[in-house]
Amino acid sequence: MANYVADGYKVTPVQDGEDTWYTVAPLTAESAEAMVSGRYYEKLTDAISALKDGETLALCRDVTLDTATTAILFNIPGKLNIENSTIKGAFHGIIARGGDVTIANSIIDNQLPDAQWADPSYSEAFLNGNWCSGNSVPLTALVVGNRSTAYQYPTHCTLINTNITAGESQRTVYVYGNATAELGAYLTYDESSNVGNVVVGGGYVSINNAVVSPLGITD
Repeated sequence: MANYVADGYKVTPVQDGEDTWYTVAPLTAESAEAMVSGRYYEKLTDAISALKDGETLALCRDVTLDTATTAILFNIPGKLNIENSTIKGAFHGIIARGGDVTIANSIIDNQLPDAQWADPSYSEAFLNGNWCSGNSVPLTALVVGNRSTAYQYPTHCTLINTNITAGESQRTVYVYGNATAELGAYLTYDESSNVGNVVVGGGYVSINNAVVSPLGITD
């Protein structure tokens, strides 16, 4: 039934004895998880998939995501605003691979099983060369930036009162920037945020308005 309903509407099954019937109603701020440029989406993942370059995605309510791989992949030059949410993924909580991402009053977490983290094919994946497309990036709770010939736009990630957590000895934050300041990776977090150990891989990276330049890049 839901496959035949237009975007922006929600189908709700109603049981009446042995019969089932359905109501169809427009999504609202109360029934949707996210909004993109005035359009409501029942699921945050659907909103992210529908987001186009230059658009802004905002959460309508608290969201909890828990997945066996990557919870959120954001890789376009748009805007993503997350508040009061818990985002968990075994491989990544959030990948911010472009655009402006603001996360407030939230938890970002990844808990890869110990046996997998002990395997270098997992824990060291994509650390020594260009990343592939999508979520083929180092395993970390929060990834900021890009390391490839694609996704040539900057990444700005701002954390406000947000905790980044990971399994024992696992990375919490990994940052790698494109080659120039115009296309680099920018991470900002306030004193109320707990980011753990921030690992900077290379490229042009700025953390809390200070340029970090392991490859010899300077202001």
